[in-house]
Amino acid sequence: MFKGIERSDSQLESDIKNEMDWDPSFTSTDVRITTKDGLVTLSGSIPHNAERFRAELAAQRVAGVRMVVDQLEVAPLGHSQPDDGDIGRAAIQALQWNSQVPDTVKVSIQKGWITLRGSTQWDFQRKSAVKAVESLIGVLGVHNDLILQSADVAVDVKSRIEEALKRSAITEGQNINVIVTGGIAVLNGTVNSLSESEDACLAAFNATGVMQVHNNLQIAA
Repeated sequence: MFKGIERSDSQLESDIKNEMDWDPSFTSTDVRITTKDGLVTLSGSIPHNAERFRAELAAQRVAGVRMVVDQLEVAPLGHSQPDDGDIGRAAIQALQWNSQVPDTVKVSIQKGWITLRGSTQWDFQRKSAVKAVESLIGVLGVHNDLILQSADVAVDVKSRIEEALKRSAITEGQNINVIVTGGIAVLNGTVNSLSESEDACLAAFNATGVMQVHNNLQIAA
């Protein structure tokens, strides 16, 4: 496994730009990247909200990145900004037609910003709801206020999370300690990148009965 990799600020900026250029789904050419000791700030404009997430992921995949600050603004190209009523109707339809989104998810919109409220049983359903609406034309951003429903916590939930981490070819779970209290899982330890940290959180959220994950993982120096 690769250990922490030290890169200069200029090298990080170059690597992140190359990672964005490598992703064919990322179309923006007006993203500014600045770095300081592993802290990456993304600013400038993107043509639609979905690219915000892709930009963050691209930066997180680069070794040496410890944190990403998103200051991107959505500036639609080639489309007039639809009104909130049109966006809201499109969002409702997108949620209804997504088989992974339960009907407990509710949507509201104000000045192009969508807010999702209600509850889901699983974290993947919560993320599916965001993905269903974030790429719609006119959406400037998404507030995810969805909560996970209370569920029975499996007695062996801690060991299930640890086994899931060990099955991962990326994290291997070697330096991650898991503490479970009620429906809250706390992850402590070190990983080699932000991507590994996200993978560990996902593994914890996928355990039956986990409603919150507190990620205290540190990026290895």
